[in-house]
Amino acid sequence: MKNFIFLCMLLIVIIAAALGVWRFSPYFTPEMSSEEIEQAVQEQYQGDITRVEKQNGTYEVMTELDRGTYQLQVDAEDGAVTGVTRVAGNSTNDTEALTEEEARARAEEETGFSIEEIGRETREGTAVYVVEFAEDEALEEMTIDARSGDVLEEKEQEDSGDREERRQTVLSEQEAAAVAQEEVNGEVDDVDFETSDAGEPFYYVELEQNDDDEATVQVHGITGEILSVTWDD
Repeated sequence: MKNFIFLCMLLIVIIAAALGVWRFSPYFTPEMSSEEIEQAVQEQYQGDITRVEKQNGTYEVMTELDRGTYQLQVDAEDGAVTGVTRVAGNSTNDTEALTEEEARARAEEETGFSIEEIGRETREGTAVYVVEFAEDEALEEMTIDARSGDVLEEKEQEDSGDREERRQTVLSEQEAAAVAQEEVNGEVDDVDFETSDAGEPFYYVELEQNDDDEATVQVHGITGEILSVTWDD
């Protein structure tokens, strides 16, 4: 009987010692308190925390942000956010601050210009109103934030001379080839139409001569001016 009691006491001591070693070993990670969890969430989201509850090694945190109410799942050991769920939206942010009429009035107040057209678009994830002004106004386009009403961008009208040049008829391939043949005597092998970064149209006309020489003539697509002549060796 004494031996049995001794063995039981010895077993209890061994188990307690083992638990103590595990408790202070590097493999044991104590769980964070609710106050520590709240502080960790606050540092990441900077919202108003309304509830912190612990369930099965995970904290459930409710926080109020500008865009609505969110439920966060937070690991109790390291404070890492493992899940985010939006449970309620903020009506102020879910609806546009400006109607189309208000955006129109904003553009007219800002510029005093005659508006040709206005429409709503999404650019780079932001809802905006794009306002197009009459052709004779100084501005061609204005972009207005659909929520805040801030003017995000203004685009000036292109110079009237540039606009008139764009309206002119572009040369046909046959006309460009004829211009190139006036510069270099040869048979037309190929004609390519391209546009520069500035919007200028031009042709590349490839010509072959009887001695197998080849030339590429660059012709302006509107004026017919010879821009360059390149010979292939």
